[in-house]
Amino acid sequence: MKNSTKLVCRALALALIVLLAFGAAACNKSNKSTQKTDAELVVGTWQVDINIAPALEKSMKENDKIDDPEKLKFSDAFFKINLELKEDGTYKVASDKDSVTEAMASISKELAPIVKDTFMAQMSGIDEAEILGMFGVESWEALAKVMMDVDAKNMAFDGSGKYTLEDGKISFESSDENEGEKNEAADYTVSDDELKLSPEDGKSIEGIPAEFFPIVFKRVK
Repeated sequence: MKNSTKLVCRALALALIVLLAFGAAACNKSNKSTQKTDAELVVGTWQVDINIAPALEKSMKENDKIDDPEKLKFSDAFFKINLELKEDGTYKVASDKDSVTEAMASISKELAPIVKDTFMAQMSGIDEAEILGMFGVESWEALAKVMMDVDAKNMAFDGSGKYTLEDGKISFESSDENEGEKNEAADYTVSDDELKLSPEDGKSIEGIPAEFFPIVFKRVK
């Protein structure tokens, strides 16, 4: 009787081991089947807020638009950038127009007194209203906005084309009417809710200057 009981216990123990083994294997298989590849993870719409104030300061200083460049120091102003990566390997990047308008209005307001001082010094002896009239505007803030619009167009983060993933890099191939074919690449990391792009030093992607990188996009859908 004792032997038969031992045999039953051993049989039950063996059965339990087999069940546990199959359960673990099934669990691993399930995990593997639900784990997404990078190609699947990148698909979606991503968004990031970029502070464009430092880049505009740099641009205006380099272009000698202001007599005293040291006066140029803008408050933070953000462009909202949307990057859509589609399953078919195409992409679209675009600036949110409302955020661009708001950012440029903020900077124009801060720039106005500096613009006034610069032009009044350069054109001494000429009436303030006459100077503004030369540019077809009625205020220094309006003139600052004209100057900002030129820089804003140079920082238009808009484009579309095809993208590919290979060896930890994402490449963007676009066609620009003025510049022709462009192929820009960056190292990337991606998760369910973040996409980080880090291009080579000194490189830009879709007009986004190198100083903005690395950029961490958040998934919006």
